[in-house]
Amino acid sequence: METRDFEPFKQIMNDLCDYYACGHKTGGVLEMYFDDLVDYPLDAVSFAITQHRKAGNGEFFPKVACIVKQLGHKNMSDFEWFDVLQIAKDKNTPLGIVLSRKFDAYKLRTEPNAVKFMGEANSILVRLPEILERIADGRYEEHELILMKKYEINPQGAVYVGLPAPVNRVELSARLRHVMTTDAYAEEVRELECKTKDATLQISRESSDKSAVCAEQARAEILSLLKPIPAPQKEITAEDAYNETGIEK
Repeated sequence: METRDFEPFKQIMNDLCDYYACGHKTGGVLEMYFDDLVDYPLDAVSFAITQHRKAGNGEFFPKVACIVKQLGHKNMSDFEWFDVLQIAKDKNTPLGIVLSRKFDAYKLRTEPNAVKFMGEANSILVRLPEILERIADGRYEEHELILMKKYEINPQGAVYVGLPAPVNRVELSARLRHVMTTDAYAEEVRELECKTKDATLQISRESSDKSAVCAEQARAEILSLLKPIPAPQKEITAEDAYNETGIEK
């Protein structure tokens, strides 16, 4: 987690206090929880808290150790090829960013059939211990750092759920400042801005088209409910009747 995550984290903890019908924790206590869990992503912490509530010992308000226990993931030695693929597709952790670069980016984004990735994923799985050793030391490649910054993934945080953060945070901080000055980073940011703009325009067009269709449908429904109003009948006077027939009525 990062400093900006403290307020959402505080809200999660306050909701948890309400759930257990206990008073809200003081700022100091919340800061201790936050500091002890800072190596994990906020969404992972939130998920772990939910899992604690559902667990057998969930009748008690969780200590940090209870949350960390829920954050544990199956051993990397138990991973299968599809675990590697899913982490790469999610791209929401440093490990996910690193693994995603081992696949073809376009194929990873567009190919729905996971089996077609089996060969590549198995090849990566064999090298996973080596990859984990490298990133545990914080030896991220420059473009990996650029992508983490681009997608707002903290390279100084936990490598993956249940795994510790890299050991050289100070050095990583300096490297992050450097990559933000590179042309490669600027290009990635421009690409993301263009994709965001295109997506926004597409949503706007779809919304406009949908509004037009809905308006036309509503108009048609209203017209179908409106029946033609007959013209008022003119009252026939005796004079009119005589004029038409020549016979006085």
